[in-house]
Amino acid sequence: MFTMKVKSLIVVMAVVVSSCTTGSSESSMPNDNWKSFDETVVFEDEKVVQLPLDASTGFWHYSMSVDVIDGVDVLSFINPMNNAIYTYDLMNNSLMSKTLLDKQGPNAVGALNLATHKLVSLDSMFIFNLMHGVMYLSNSEGKLVKKSTLVNYKIDGVMGNPEPSLSSPMVLLGNKLYISCSIDQYEKSYRERKAVMTYDFLTDETAYVIDYPETYSQAYWGPVFKYIPSLDLGLDGESLVANFSVEPKIQKTNDRGELLSTHYEMPSYIDKIEPLDSDIKTAVRINHNVVNPEKKEYGLTNSDFNKIISDPYRGYYYRVAYIRPTLEEFRSGNTVIDFSISVLTEDFKKIGEKLFDGSIYRPSMIFSGKGGLYIGRTDLYSQNEDIMPFSLFKL
Repeated sequence: MFTMKVKSLIVVMAVVVSSCTTGSSESSMPNDNWKSFDETVVFEDEKVVQLPLDASTGFWHYSMSVDVIDGVDVLSFINPMNNAIYTYDLMNNSLMSKTLLDKQGPNAVGALNLATHKLVSLDSMFIFNLMHGVMYLSNSEGKLVKKSTLVNYKIDGVMGNPEPSLSSPMVLLGNKLYISCSIDQYEKSYRERKAVMTYDFLTDETAYVIDYPETYSQAYWGPVFKYIPSLDLGLDGESLVANFSVEPKIQKTNDRGELLSTHYEMPSYIDKIEPLDSDIKTAVRINHNVVNPEKKEYGLTNSDFNKIISDPYRGYYYRVAYIRPTLEEFRSGNTVIDFSISVLTEDFKKIGEKLFDGSIYRPSMIFSGKGGLYIGRTDLYSQNEDIMPFSLFKL
């Protein structure tokens, strides 16, 4: 089970069927939010932001985020090379702090090669070590305030492995952290499974919330990463929005993970999302502990929805979709992932869309902040490895 941690839906052309979930609702016609929409916002490349890097720091990190702390856009990330959390002030593009975290001893958080974090303030940061299944709370001096075991991977019957990442960051709402999960095993149906773990840091209680869309119980969707949702706060600050890789409908839930509504959105650059196998039982029959070239190629050549991002400063949601190379392109050596960003209003009406070149922009390094929408620049870093560059877009 633990080894899985090491890492069709055909577009509906009719009125969306009403949800059977009590109190939920769905958006109307798929075409409204697909290739036909009223474009009222455009991306304006305002400027390039360059952050200075030290000799031990690279461009991409497994855990990165932009949070507004005391009115300032603060970018933070975990650097596994020195087991530290870095914070940068994006107003003046300068390093604010570097918190070194112990691997051993009374304040140990372990090696952070596979770990994610959530910055609450400059002196309060949650760190989840995926290898340990443990959540740590540290201050800015690297001193542990508390630690809690969220999951024991050796115990059978775990609903799902918490697996937050750069594409699926932890979300803070009230006194709970919401953590995206991967599946611990393939099933014949996902109707009884939940996709998100909650951790109440006041009581240390955990629970599982948010249903998998019906799509996952209708076919086999390949690699585990296709089953991990992306979350963010709703623009009202009281709800959650959930994005699933193979599901065109965005879910909006309350803080208990109960479905409030679903909203169809499809990038203009994707015609349909098809499964690896239309028979879901195929996933149960095959041995996933051996290399499966077909599963790998499917995962890396079939476009999917990667991330949902809330922008409370402009009242938008951004939905990131990976526009992957075709199978023929992949086999000829093209592994570059282009991506699109759809702009949605608070009521999920699509009002903008842009396609980005994956050889220029880093598709996983996309963040919203008070200053705008930040997107990492792979091309500029390749020219100067002493900086971490972003394009800052105004909309």
